[in-house]
Amino acid sequence: MIKGIAYLILFFCSLGSLFGQANVDSLYQVVDLHEDLDQLKEKIIEIHPNPFVYCSEDEFNEAFSLSKAAITEPMTYSEFGAVIGRVLRVLHDSHTSINFGNYMNPYREAGSYFLDLAVWTVEDKLIVRSSYYSSLPIGAEIIQINGQNVNPIHARVAAFSVYEGLSITGFNRVNDALFSSFCSTIGDVGRSNKILVHIPGDTVLHRLTLRGYKSEQLKERRKNRADTEPSVFELDINEEDDLAVLKIGSFAQKSSRSYSKFLKKSFKEIQEKGITNLAIDLRYNTGGSSARVEELFTYISAGNDVMIPANIIAKQSKESAKRFEGRFNRFSRKLIRFLAPKNEDLQHFTAIADYEIGHQDTVYFKVPEKSPKYVYQGESFLLINGLSGSASANSAGIFRSMDLGLIIGEPCLGPINGTWGNPIGVSLDNTSMPVLIASIRFNTNNSFIYRPQPVNPDIQVEWTQDHYFTKRDADLEALLRILKD
Repeated sequence: MIKGIAYLILFFCSLGSLFGQANVDSLYQVVDLHEDLDQLKEKIIEIHPNPFVYCSEDEFNEAFSLSKAAITEPMTYSEFGAVIGRVLRVLHDSHTSINFGNYMNPYREAGSYFLDLAVWTVEDKLIVRSSYYSSLPIGAEIIQINGQNVNPIHARVAAFSVYEGLSITGFNRVNDALFSSFCSTIGDVGRSNKILVHIPGDTVLHRLTLRGYKSEQLKERRKNRADTEPSVFELDINEEDDLAVLKIGSFAQKSSRSYSKFLKKSFKEIQEKGITNLAIDLRYNTGGSSARVEELFTYISAGNDVMIPANIIAKQSKESAKRFEGRFNRFSRKLIRFLAPKNEDLQHFTAIADYEIGHQDTVYFKVPEKSPKYVYQGESFLLINGLSGSASANSAGIFRSMDLGLIIGEPCLGPINGTWGNPIGVSLDNTSMPVLIASIRFNTNNSFIYRPQPVNPDIQVEWTQDHYFTKRDADLEALLRILKD
């Protein structure tokens, strides 16, 4: 089944393939920067199905005009990247942004160093969310990196972050997620780094020495620890509390077959053990295939019809047509139409791929998915945070609209009625700045009402530094209090 065309491409630590060439040390001339801004504006109009959902046409034009007016001196790659990041935010579309992974390629090629950690803003502090240094505990507050205060660095990284509608929390969480890789492009990260931290319970600050790693070294470290890292898909059953937690860390990673097998096995076990409380954990899940979202909901919607999405608005451009031809050529489309005439998903997908350049249309889905054998019948809960984006934000919206249970955590990266997707990669001519531009609109219902507010939890949980330091899960603690009450 093919509905997996709603992706959030913000893999902040991606080691993606080369996408154009850029020299991070060069100064690009004003006329070249202006031309690239003009090109970007034209490409958005050509590719995006509707850039004026969360901004007016006047606001869109003004954002580009002001950006051009502000460029009066030559700029570096990083400086211009910040301009592009800010101007794209006028759309409030998380799928139209700097291509984060490819943006980092020139720095990787230049031999830049990166820190092997992740951060999260808690209680107005930048604390360590994950650490692969024995001397740096999770929950420690980072204050300085090589003598530079982290707050100005964090603020500069924000130029590259994204909104979806008015998802302010999501914007801040993407900023946190980008920090560990992007601070190498803004701050001074080398092979050996002096990090000033505060560790909870200590009355003094600690100055640690942390090694920086080049991209290939970092890639090798991640590969070596893959077996010890938490799985993308996990089921944790606590029979004493009558609670199952089904963690889906991504709707894109691993094969669809592995995903389906995991769901079937998990819901069979939940049923056999008689568990009556289920929490779906989509925290840090930045999205992926809508087909996987649909498959999940066939298990938890208590036998109700599941049809995700309700419709897709698609626009064909030269860039999207080229990509379709490379991945799904005309012969393949004809074969699919002949072999699977009753498969609604495939027929819609081939129809979109066959659009003429400049054509835009809406396809509607009318055939619900079949219910699986092990349909869950108990109480459901959903765990989300600011990095629950794209397909996960859609999941939160559907969970809310179907009234399946309480949502716990923090506002996710997206509104209730849908998102954009199928982003097309564009490299700007003069600077090779890599950007992504959405080419479809993915709607979870047929109202075509696009309210910008994110899906807010029923129970909003405020994490503290101590939660991280003591390795406690504040969201699960909140859920267990609800079950006990």
